[in-house]
Amino acid sequence: MNKVTNSLIHPLDVTTNCKITHIEDLDLKSCRHLTLWYYNPQNHSLDNIPNIPELETLRIYHSNITTLDNIERFQRLQVLDLQYLPKLENVDSISSLRYLDCLYISSSKKIKNIENVLVSMPITDLKICDCGCLPSLNFITGIPNLKRFSFAGTKILDGDMTPLLSDCIHLSWCGFDNKKVYSHKSDEINKILVMRRFE
Repeated sequence: MNKVTNSLIHPLDVTTNCKITHIEDLDLKSCRHLTLWYYNPQNHSLDNIPNIPELETLRIYHSNITTLDNIERFQRLQVLDLQYLPKLENVDSISSLRYLDCLYISSSKKIKNIENVLVSMPITDLKICDCGCLPSLNFITGIPNLKRFSFAGTKILDGDMTPLLSDCIHLSWCGFDNKKVYSHKSDEINKILVMRRFE
């Protein structure tokens, strides 16, 4: 079977439903922005995605993958968007993405060790929503470029919101659910962040 050529799809921005078109049948060598719906490989990994040297954005929605191993092949990746990956556990390879600016993970409750993986990364926009529990927010003080952070639907076990106000980072906005066990409410934190801009 011939690959779907770039004359039939936009060469730079490709969206595909993997239930209909297998990723192996796409010509992605010029792709920069790739969105995969229902990517459910038998090996539960990224191995079926070919090497795409210029890839800048990768979005995966509704997938059975359990690991992000081999994502380091996409060294130009700037945006990684992962939604509804209920089996995903191993995200350690994210730490190898030197140019990653935006990381969005949602509805992926099995992810492990994310708080250690992100330390010292260049991320400015981070969402970890509906992803179970995190022990604390202390890890964000190790992400010096962080500007926007949302963790709606993800529970912070120690309840301490003060790392959001750390001088080690320069947050402009954060979003989270208000809980009685949390030290601050969302609007309280954001009010302080706004006031800091004018100091």
